[in-house]
Amino acid sequence: MFGGIIIKQFNIKKKLNVLIITPAPTETAPQFTNDLFNKFKDFDKFKVHHIEGSKMLDSIETSDNNIFVMSKQLLQKYVNDKTIMKIKNLKLDIIGFDENHFSGTTNLSKDILTSYSSKNTIKIYLTATYNKPLKEWNILQECQMFWDIESH
Repeated sequence: MFGGIIIKQFNIKKKLNVLIITPAPTETAPQFTNDLFNKFKDFDKFKVHHIEGSKMLDSIETSDNNIFVMSKQLLQKYVNDKTIMKIKNLKLDIIGFDENHFSGTTNLSKDILTSYSSKNTIKIYLTATYNKPLKEWNILQECQMFWDIESH
């Protein structure tokens, strides 16, 4: 579902920059990088940056289309006046916050979103436990999408 949204937006805009935030990086980051972005040719036009630690930040080289996969734990060290400007200056089109029910509604999470969003950034909150994020982010009903493996 999330991969499809990225491709649809890329087809509309022809240039796209995406940040995926995960609070459970060892479990979910490889699902994005290995099982989605590196596996399907739809993402060949993207440079995928799996940033696993602070030491990798200095060597970021962006292209026209970028997907960053980063842990919440790493990003929360780089908010407000410490924001990673190489990423911020791309004016991210989409921020996907994975496992949003799991520490995704804290003040630190809000700082991350504020630090890396621009006026037109689409924010997508991914979770299997949606009550807390729905209430915290005041997501309008027409902006909610529910999906489960049994219905497809």
